[in-house]
Amino acid sequence: MKKNITIRLDNDVINILDVLASKTSSTKTEIIEKALYAYALNNKKDKSNLLKFAGNWKEEEANRMLNDIYSSRISKE
Repeated sequence: MKKNITIRLDNDVINILDVLASKTSSTKTEIIEKALYAYALNNKKDKSNLLKFAGNWKEEEANRMLNDIYSSRISKE
């Protein structure tokens, strides 16, 4: 289940988000989620611990999720 949150973004970031949502026919939520996962993947020290903490996943579930995200990202490039 998704939860509502409140964040503050610079106008430039909001414009980028709007353009991306329009060009990709994606929701802003989808774009932000993908960006956060990509950021976590690129800045991992211990990737499984990060996702275990974020979603209370077991280590193998977290590793599988990150591998799926990484594979999906590569196939779209």
